[in-house]
Amino acid sequence: AISSLKKGIEQAALAAEQQIQTARDGLSRLASGMDKLKSPSGDTPRGILDLSKERASVSASMGHSGAPTPFCLSIKVKSLTQWKFAFDSHGMMMEWLATL
Repeated sequence: AISSLKKGIEQAALAAEQQIQTARDGLSRLASGMDKLKSPSGDTPRGILDLSKERASVSASMGHSGAPTPFCLSIKVKSLTQWKFAFDSHGMMMEWLATL
């Protein structure tokens, strides 16, 4: 009975060690890919949308799950969101909404 218990403990320890190594490997892969996640500079355009030509609509919207603030504008073309912008304040968001 004791040898059986000892064998079970050894197997559990081996399984735990394998899980730890798998987690380490995953973290290493994640850390090596972090450089790729950097945002482009503010001087680099990410795309162009002609609001008039595309007949786009602009509306205030709730921030999405990754938005840095709840003050967001959505720009939609044919009911599909093409852009979302987040603002520091409600007032700034409203200025942009009025302008667009």
